[in-house]
This record gives sequence, structure tokens and C-alpha cells, in this order.
Amino acid sequence: MRKIKNELLKRCGVPGGIEVLLLLLLSTPFATQAAEQSAQTPASEPASRTCESLAGKTLGGAVIVDAKADRSAGPGNDRCIVNGALHKTLQFRVALPLDWNGRLLYFGGGGWNGSISPLVFAPMPERSGYVVVTSDSGHSANGIDASWALGNPQAQTEFAFLSVHSVLEATKVIVHDYYGSAPHHSYFEGCSNGGREALISASRFPNDFDGVIARAPAYNWSGLFSKFLRNSQRQLGVPGAAVGAEAARVVEAAALEQCDALDGLADGIISNPESCQVRLESKRCSGAASAQCLTDTQMQTVQTFYSDLKSTDGTVLYPGWSPGGESEGWPVWLTGVPTAASSASGGAQALFADGFFKYWVVADPKADVLHINPEEHRPALALADTLLSASPDLRTFFALGHKVILWHGTSDWAISYRGSIQYFKNVAAAVGDESRRDESMEFFLAPGVQHCAGGAGADTVDLLTPLKGWVEESKRPSETGLVAKKAGAAGRATLSRPLCRYPAFPQYKGGDAALASSYRCEAR
Repeated sequence: MRKIKNELLKRCGVPGGIEVLLLLLLSTPFATQAAEQSAQTPASEPASRTCESLAGKTLGGAVIVDAKADRSAGPGNDRCIVNGALHKTLQFRVALPLDWNGRLLYFGGGGWNGSISPLVFAPMPERSGYVVVTSDSGHSANGIDASWALGNPQAQTEFAFLSVHSVLEATKVIVHDYYGSAPHHSYFEGCSNGGREALISASRFPNDFDGVIARAPAYNWSGLFSKFLRNSQRQLGVPGAAVGAEAARVVEAAALEQCDALDGLADGIISNPESCQVRLESKRCSGAASAQCLTDTQMQTVQTFYSDLKSTDGTVLYPGWSPGGESEGWPVWLTGVPTAASSASGGAQALFADGFFKYWVVADPKADVLHINPEEHRPALALADTLLSASPDLRTFFALGHKVILWHGTSDWAISYRGSIQYFKNVAAAVGDESRRDESMEFFLAPGVQHCAGGAGADTVDLLTPLKGWVEESKRPSETGLVAKKAGAAGRATLSRPLCRYPAFPQYKGGDAALASSYRCEAR
């Protein structure tokens, strides 16, 4: 696994490259968004005390390590940056704006978290005026290292479900001390593990947030990481089975050839992957293996990636992936980069599976993960799920009038969007029926978008403003004409698409293919 990590580091081309890449992909893609300025409530009265006077205090059980005024975010974005700690090991940061709008926004972490991302505090129009807070989830690590969990039940509990709630409680005390009043509304937004944290908060601490945004949530932790294990065992453990960048391009070309134009336009984006059943028979090597075809053994590997993970009794533990975005997604998540010594290389899925099974499931740093049989560890996996996985039972959250926006890119090769479809359906079953769910929850698929961001599709959309409007003004997000964009040079949009409420997808109706107005949301 060390070799896999080293190859990924080389691929990224910068020191700590995979950590930086996963930070961007798993944690806060929102720092790259170019959203319209959201309407703000009148600014609060000036802070009741100076920023620096917070340093050294103990508020809400948290020690304020330091507090410094920050004017680097540009005109109108002056703020007080507070660094605090709970239990010495749970580090968090709060930005207290001079012109406060009375609201709080909590950002979730990515991967195994373990650090505080500066991207969270990048100035963004839609979050202007909000108190912004995030944490390291209770341990210090690089986001892909899970060794901190070994024999550390407190760190496991903090990461799994308690850190967000604990930090929020402390932050509200800090906010009240600084401004003289508590937030009148609190919101949460996160992607990947942060999306899981959003759903954990809604299901386990329904009073904490008035609304949450769960992007590409890793809510079914053991199922997801068991699927990671299956994929990496096939890719790394079977002679001749490994596929690489060439195979990814072959498979993607077949998917686009067969499914790209199903939405009325061949534009490199599969808008309705649910209707796409890719046939790869024509890509099977008829003679010697080459970069333009797949051997029978490689075909089985590709099938492994796409297929559901099932238990021995046939229960689906985690859904497989759907066609689209292979050339960009596989090298990061599944196939990695071949080395001089071996053509078999794995991506980030292998790294995450290795850490989870070594340090959380079997608690043995020397375990040979590539030869672990998850069926032999069902009790340990079930126990991990009691901590890590989010329930679809949102009855209390909905009864309080709180709202959920669920979002997922369809070319996400880290977390299958089909898992979010299943969660959406499970919520309906848990709360009574679809109509009760739909009163308080909306789900959007982003065609062609990779994990949290990237890909051929429109990956940038402000969901905070519509969530606020839904909670505070009863305006449903799907009725506000949501438009997603893909930003090019200097933040200029290269294309835009309507963000359609599931199960609808954008169907081309004619006109400029780069404009959202040339598409309509059509039911599947």
C-alpha cells in the first residue's frame, strides 16, 4: 500500500499531492464556486468585545487557543478568526464576521479528516455574513491515514458522530459571548465524509441545524469501504486483472458512444446514466492484448467495478458504479498509476480500504488486507456501522420543520450516486411515504460531475442560498430555477445546466448547447 501511495503522490506532482487532491475532492469543493451574491439580513450590532479578548478564555467547555482579527478576505469581509480545542484533541476554527447576519454555517470534513482546511474560510458571496466553523473531527492526520483509530475509542467516537455536535455547542457559546446573541438559524454543508456528517447530524442530533446540505454522502460506511476492498482485491490481487488509464479510455469511449446522445445531444456528458447499459463485447481483445481492447480477465475487473457488492445471502451491501467519467475518475480512485516493477496499481479506494480494515475492523496494522474476507468480519463491520453510518430515519428532523438537500455527481468514482438514490428511497420508507419525505427533502443529480467537483459536467452550484430560502421563506429549491455551472479560466462559466430534481434529468431541446436555457428537466 505504501507503493500505491507513493505512486499517487508522484501523479499529483506536488509534495503531499494525494493529501491535497483528496482535500479538494473530498472536503470543500465549494471554495471554487462562483455563485451569485445572496441576499443578506441587516448586519448585527458591533461585537460586544474585541476579537483578541477571546484568546485564553474557556467558553462552552472549549479553550480558545488564539483569536486574531483578519482583514485579508477583502473589503466587507473583516472577521475574527478563533482557534479552539475541546478535550485537547478536538481542534476547531471559527470565523466571526464583523457584519454578522445572525446565521451560522458548519462545514464538514473529507476523507478521514484530521485537519482544518483553509478552503473553508475562502471568501464566497453566498456565505458572506455567516459565522463559519469547521473542525478536524478529533484527531490529527492527513485525510487518508486511519492509524489514529487503532485502540482509540474516543477518536473513533468523535470522528464517527460526536465532533460536529460538540463543536457546534461550544461555537454557539462563543458566538453569544462575542455578539451578545445566539444564531437565529444554523446550517450545515459537506461533501463525502462531510455529506455523511450532514446526515448524521440530521438523524442523531435533529435540533442542531435548521437545514443540511449533503453532497455525495458516504453514509453507508462499511458497505462503501467493503466495496472499495472488493475493487482493490480484484485490481491488485488477481494476476492479469489490473486495468489502467488505457482501459479507462476504452470503456469511457464505449459508454459515450452508446449513451451520450440519449439526452438529445452528444456533448461528452451522459445526462441519464440510469438508462445507460453499456455493452463492451466489441472491446474484447480478439487476438493479442493491446491498449485498444480488454482481455477477458480485464473485462471481469471492469464488471467488478460496475456490479453491486452482495453478501452471501444475496443482500446488496453497496451498489456498483454507473458508466461515465472513467478516464478522469479511475486513475484517482481505482487504477492508480503502474510502476516500473508492476502494471498492477491501485487508487485511493485501495488506500481507504486498507486503513479501515487494518485500524478499525481487525485492529491489526500488519493485516494482509488484500486477502481479508469481509464476510468473516460481519460483526465488526456491523459494530462500525453503529458509529459511522447515517440512518434514513429523519422523522424528528422533519417534524421540527428542518430541511435536507441531497446532491450527487453521476460520474463520482469515489462514492456511487446510486447509493444516494437508495438513501433517498430509504428515507421515504422511514418517514412514512414519498410525499412526507418530499415535504422536507429534495435530491439533485449532477450529470457528468466527479466526486464533489470536477468532470465534464456542471459542477458548481450554490445550494446554501436555496436552503436558506426554503427554511426561512418556504421557497422550495427546485422551484427557484437552480442552474449549475462549470467554471473555466478566470471563473467564467464554460457551460451551464439546469439542476434537476430527481428523478428528472436535463434533456436538450435545442439552442446553444453551453446554456442551461437550452435544456428542460425531463422525468425519467
